[in-house]
Amino acid sequence: MVERLRIAFITGSLAQGGAEKQLVYMIRALCERGIEVRVHCSTQGEYYQVELEKMGVQLEWSGRWGNPGLRLSSLFGAIKTFRPHIIQSAQFFTNLYAGILGKMLNSVSIGCIRSDIREALRLNGIWGNALLRTPSAIIANSTLAQKKIIEMGFPTNRLFVIPNVIDLAAFDRLQANRSPDLFRRNDHFNVVAIARLTQVKRLERFIQAVALARREEPGIRGVIIGDGPEKQFLMQTAKNEGFTPEDFLFTGARNDIPGLLAMADALALTSDFEGFPNVLLEAMAGSLPVITTPVGEADRIVREGVNGYVIPFEDTAELAARMIRLSRSEDLRRSMGKAGRWLVEQHYSYETLAGQLLRIYREIAARLRNSSLLSMLAYPEAG
Repeated sequence: MVERLRIAFITGSLAQGGAEKQLVYMIRALCERGIEVRVHCSTQGEYYQVELEKMGVQLEWSGRWGNPGLRLSSLFGAIKTFRPHIIQSAQFFTNLYAGILGKMLNSVSIGCIRSDIREALRLNGIWGNALLRTPSAIIANSTLAQKKIIEMGFPTNRLFVIPNVIDLAAFDRLQANRSPDLFRRNDHFNVVAIARLTQVKRLERFIQAVALARREEPGIRGVIIGDGPEKQFLMQTAKNEGFTPEDFLFTGARNDIPGLLAMADALALTSDFEGFPNVLLEAMAGSLPVITTPVGEADRIVREGVNGYVIPFEDTAELAARMIRLSRSEDLRRSMGKAGRWLVEQHYSYETLAGQLLRIYREIAARLRNSSLLSMLAYPEAG
């Protein structure tokens, strides 16, 4: 009988974020194929921990030590008993743990990059190069990241791409059970931005564009959904633009995004750095037109004039103009929303995820000439 495939994931967080959501999708997809999965996380009590526990996934806490060396030792002890065939990192900053432990335990190690690689290297300083190059392979979530990494001389046969996906069935169920009417009013055209409120999201652009748009269409209203360190700055920016709380809303962090999107008319993304923006998939799943900067994979997801608009980074006047155009045509909004939903259904559905992961695992095992791993991946439960 062929041995059951075992995969250990290392993550720094299970918070309510895009990377963490995609991690949960990966784990669920693998478990559905009969693969044994464990998760080693640096934090406790975060949003997705409950979901993983409901799935029956064993979680190990690795955050009791702040020192990287002690944390590595703790991870080694916990993962050694599991004897994983694959050790996979869920965030760029945990790649080094996966790479080192893979060598120590004779496991295949897989790192990831889920944002702009140059920004990731900058943020991680002296550790950046090791985070990229220590694992046996890297999975990126955008073709732009793939291109930039190859330009840095990274071997192409160690680099793979799996785009983000969305579980449309679950999304539709949540949208049907929509939230109380938080901001829906017939006399407003609601443009929403959904993000952790950090500097790289550049939400001041969004506020300024809404202010410009309202000079021609006073019914346009901005809504920011999320929380973070920039919240007070952004609220002051809105106040400086003359907004009242009724004209520009800050909802705080929410866990009912599908229901909130059901009350929106369009979505805007104004970031400087992204990998594959989850929020665009969610908006298109909800049949909303989107307006975005050409960040990460956005200009591949958004087809200009078909399901939304791609605007230059600093062009708040163009962002405002697109808001105005959408506010004036329900037919245009409906057409773009329908096109976005179709695109998600055809190319970014959760049902494709297990097959993509297993294909990449096979390619990595073949490159490493790991016959035992190849044998397990050929077994029907794993394919």
